[in-house]
This record gives sequence, structure tokens and C-alpha cells, in this order.
Amino acid sequence: MTLRVLKLTPRGVLDSLNRTDGVVWSSNVLRLGQNPIAQLLDSANFVVKQGNGNDLGDAIWQSFDHPCNSFLAGMKLGIDRVKGLDRYLTSWKSTDDPSLGDFTFGLDSMGYLQLILRNRSVVQSSSVPSMLVLNENGMAQRFTWVDRTHDWILYSSAQTDDCDTYALCGGNGNCNIASSPKCMCLTGFVPKHPSDWEFGDWSNGCVRRTKLDCQGGDKFLKYTQVKLPDTRQSWFNKSMNIQECKQTCMRNCSCTAYSNLDIRGQGSGCLLWFGDLMDIRQVSENIQGIYVRMAASEVGTCSNPELLSI
Repeated sequence: MTLRVLKLTPRGVLDSLNRTDGVVWSSNVLRLGQNPIAQLLDSANFVVKQGNGNDLGDAIWQSFDHPCNSFLAGMKLGIDRVKGLDRYLTSWKSTDDPSLGDFTFGLDSMGYLQLILRNRSVVQSSSVPSMLVLNENGMAQRFTWVDRTHDWILYSSAQTDDCDTYALCGGNGNCNIASSPKCMCLTGFVPKHPSDWEFGDWSNGCVRRTKLDCQGGDKFLKYTQVKLPDTRQSWFNKSMNIQECKQTCMRNCSCTAYSNLDIRGQGSGCLLWFGDLMDIRQVSENIQGIYVRMAASEVGTCSNPELLSI
């Protein structure tokens, strides 16, 4: 058994030390604390706060901002641009290995689930303490606390389909649970490793068949009925209209796609993606869609030219 010591430094940093006092993990906070204290709250949130602080507004660091595989009442998921945090669950490698596993569950900046649960009420708090756990097989499970046995019991499970697995088709791939194979490259893209693709390993995704012109000659192909890509490599502007959004994307060769920031109604704002488009999947809802950049020579390969935005 490996010995670990948890140490709170005078400036409010939590360090986990091994038996030779080497730091194996650190909270590495930038905000300095005065007379900091560490406290495990009744909510199971482990916080470091100012010695004279009385609420979480004084917290220098808190474990709820850095979830592992479990979601408890009081936690939040998604991107917090003020704190610079991206909160999401990550499964364990196995039942007895807490290192990072193969599945994630969270919200992107648009509020989309990256690993979809059929009933979002499973993360709502109630009078009965409950916990959402993303297990090592990618299954989201809800546990409730039983006072009599002082233990968690399984209440419900939400089995995901294959396309719910984050980035199953890799970069620039589109997952459709109703097709065989499930993964296809976006128009104008081809498998990065064709041999792997044939054997059902789509993880390396797709690459462009034709390089972009980047001199104003590129086109955009509109995709509807798809979940918008992961937004970790994106930029947004709330005041731009869709034409201004298109022109902004066209001027930057690294920009690969654009869409309305708010897709409700007629849509508003601008959302740009840079680099590979990750975690696209087919959905039944007829949402406004995303415009994917492609070389002009690929226009003739489109099966539905009506979707082209010239």
C-alpha cells in the first residue's frame, strides 16, 4: 500500500505527498489565501477557504469544481468562462482503477449533453440524497442513499447507444446509429487510416480529401439534423448575424465551420469552430444546422446540392 499525505500550504494549496515528500498531485491554485483552512462539508464538497470565510464565496479551491466519475447535488456541469473551468465527468479505467477511462459526460457551451441521458431529471436534487455515476462501461447510473444500511443503492441506469460515446467517429466523422457502418466521413473528407476504418476502428477520424483554398474560394455545406460538434475549440459572438459569422469564418483559414450561437427560432449570434470537428452525430430533430467549410472542387461530390451555402 502506497502512503499518501495531504498537506495544506500557508497560501492555500493542497498537495498530496508520497513517503519521500514528493508532490504527486497539487490543486495548484493561483489565488493566494490568508490563514486558509480545509474542510469537508456535509455535501461531500471538500473546500479550501479563507480562515475567516463563512460561505463558499470565500472558497480558494473546491472539489466540486473538479468532478471525477460522480455527480452530487450542488455540483455543476459545463463550461464556466469566468473561472476558466470545464466541468465534466470521466469514467474510471476499471472498477478498481481510478485513472482516466474512455467515457466522458458533460455539457458544452451550448448546453448539449456530450453523452446523452434520456431523462435529465436524474441529476436533479431531491429530498432523498442521490448521486450520478458514470461507470467504466459508459453507463450513467443513479444511486440513492439508504439511511438504514448507510449505503448507496442503484436506483436507475441509462444505457447509451454507440453514438452517445464521445467522438466515436473521430474528427470530422458523423455517427448515425441507424446506418451500417455507424460512422461516415463528412462530405469532402476521407478516412485518415482506411484499413482501420474497414475494421470498425473509427477513432482516428477523417481528413480533407482536397486542401482548402483559403483565398475566398472555399464553400460551405450545411448540415441539418445533427448534434453540433464539441465546442472546446470554438469562439462565439452574441451580436453577429449569420452572414457576418460566415465572413468571419471565411477570413480565417483555421475556421472549419460556423453556426448560430442560439439555434432557437430563426437563430442568432455566431459560433465558430477551429480544427477538427469532434462528436457530430445524426439526430431526429430538425435543428438549424452547421455550415462546414470545404474546397470548392468538392461541390460536385455533394449528394444534396440544395444544402450548399455559396
